Amino acid sequence: MRIEGADKLVKALRGLRGLSAEASRFFAGLILREARRIAPKKTGRLRESIGVRRIRSGYEVVMGGGRAPYAAYLEFGARPHLIRPRRARALRFEIRGELVYARYVEHPGTRPMRIMARAVAEASRDFDDGIGDLISDLMRKIL
Repeated sequence: MRIEGADKLVKALRGLRGLSAEASRFFAGLILREARRIAPKKTGRLRESIGVRRIRSGYEVVMGGGRAPYAAYLEFGARPHLIRPRRARALRFEIRGELVYARYVEHPGTRPMRIMARAVAEASRDFDDGIGDLISDLMRKIL
């Protein structure tokens, strides 16, 4: 028995398997673009640390690492805390051109910037527009 169009159906189903990977890559690209746009630009190290990495289930967007180890503090914030010297008896720093020594300083904490969370929210809006084009392109290739 021969079923007409079966080869096209098999080809279409194989193409759909690749759709989730394409959609994942597309969404990761949107998040990457938004995260780099939102990230502070002072030195550029944080922006340069944002990248896309291939993982087993698709792609992930990462931020921080060796070039910007402070990324988590910017993303999630930091509670008020004491800063004490590690290898000395006092901290040494400059205020208005004058050297200051202190046994500790009270850091007021920082508010979370939520760079990645905001990037995902922004990218989600663009994803809805772009996924239709992605599916159309895939269907044209398959059929």
